[in-house]
Amino acid sequence: MQIFIIFSNQLKWNFFYSIVVLTFIFSCSTMKMNKLKQVNVPKNKLNMRDSGNKYFTFHQLDETLSVHFSNSTGVEKEDASVFLGSLQSDYLAYIPIKLVIDTIHDILLGGKILKVDVYGGNWCSDTRYGMGGLTHVLDDLGLSKNDFRYIRVDKDKKIVDFKAEGIEISKVPLVIFHDGKKEIGRIIENPSENWEKNLLQLLQAKH
Repeated sequence: MQIFIIFSNQLKWNFFYSIVVLTFIFSCSTMKMNKLKQVNVPKNKLNMRDSGNKYFTFHQLDETLSVHFSNSTGVEKEDASVFLGSLQSDYLAYIPIKLVIDTIHDILLGGKILKVDVYGGNWCSDTRYGMGGLTHVLDDLGLSKNDFRYIRVDKDKKIVDFKAEGIEISKVPLVIFHDGKKEIGRIIENPSENWEKNLLQLLQAKH
């Protein structure tokens, strides 16, 4: 009888010990899973201005406008601020057509060197709204920062930041596309369809 009681108590302890061990293991597993979940939680919405390895032409325009903002006062400073404030949201709102982008990309792989000059006014609503979409298209094409320029003009359509380059400007934005140093076409104010389709038409006309 005594042996039975000892054996029974031993079973109870073994059972209790097993419960404790299993509970501990389960707790550890849960903690590990929670840690994994925390690690994999997506970060907050990407701030493009903090990204150093993407959005090349966006950054070029963003940096140019930041210089305008820093070096201006009064109305000019306010214009640059408004432009900067809307640029990222306009960029994200514009969704380029992938098929068109792929077609342009194939043409560029054939040896064309795309460069883009934009003559625009920080005060101009068409310039402010249009540049988000244009830079999105150019970034999807992989255009480098060095192949994109934003050249500011005043309300008299006079170039502010560079010496005159013999270009007459009557409306802005004026977007000039080049194959290397050779101009291949322009889009004035707004594209007739959208940025990528009109760029494709210009490239195909000279392709």
